[in-house]
Amino acid sequence: MKKYLYIALAFFLFHSCEKTEMWNEAGETFFLKSEGAVMPVWVTGNTGSGTFIIVNHGGPGNTSGYEFHKTRSFRDLEEDYALVYWDQRMAGMAKGDPNTGDLTILQHVLDLEKLVTIIRDRYIPQSLFMLGHSWGGGLAIEYLGRNQNQTLFNGWIDVDGSVQDYWEMDLKEEWQIPRAQAKYDETGDESWLEIIDWWAENPFPDEGDNEPYRFAGRLGAYVYDAERAEAMNPYSGAEAHFLPPSNLFSGPTITTIRTSWPVTISCRVPPASTFRPC
Repeated sequence: MKKYLYIALAFFLFHSCEKTEMWNEAGETFFLKSEGAVMPVWVTGNTGSGTFIIVNHGGPGNTSGYEFHKTRSFRDLEEDYALVYWDQRMAGMAKGDPNTGDLTILQHVLDLEKLVTIIRDRYIPQSLFMLGHSWGGGLAIEYLGRNQNQTLFNGWIDVDGSVQDYWEMDLKEEWQIPRAQAKYDETGDESWLEIIDWWAENPFPDEGDNEPYRFAGRLGAYVYDAERAEAMNPYSGAEAHFLPPSNLFSGPTITTIRTSWPVTISCRVPPASTFRPC
């Protein structure tokens, strides 16, 4: 029995060291402590450029900031800019003994606020950008909408980010209902009324509801032109995405880059039709 325990322990230590060494490549590694969590931060790339990009990975609770560095696209960015990768609480190689009750949007925002303060004080960047992927996009916008945090940044980069989901659903409803009504008026086919009835019964759907996507397909909505995207993108899907072994992903990436702030960033509060600062 001891023999198997030793083998298991050796396997664990070997792979633990292997992961830690990833963060010991060129650059600086330190740990951010916040409310029980100990989160690794790795600053790498061209720090002499004075331009820093803080990268927020998806999740929450899984993936790692390091996965971005493994892609050609982000390694190319590192040649011209400084990249700040970090693992959020209970994700990647984050450690400590955080309370599961702290796995909230607000706590993630507070963690990010501390990280931004450290980067600004330690490196005094000439320009600073916030980047978020998937859940990280939602985290970034929640942070930027609080306490005028957006004034600290020169730009916001959103990569398939979870941003303004309720507003997006409003746009889908506004696009689908009149077209479904026109289809019914033209054909008399009552199946088109299913779309109108569904929206009436589900005024506040979320991203987990498949019906709006199914309706969009029925109505001939444009979704994704793979050939056009490949022509515009110098990287293949595999080169442009981080690829966790358990969840290989090669689909399209939607990137939004904002370098000016014409309006205050805000977030939608369902079911009201107004906006409020995050």
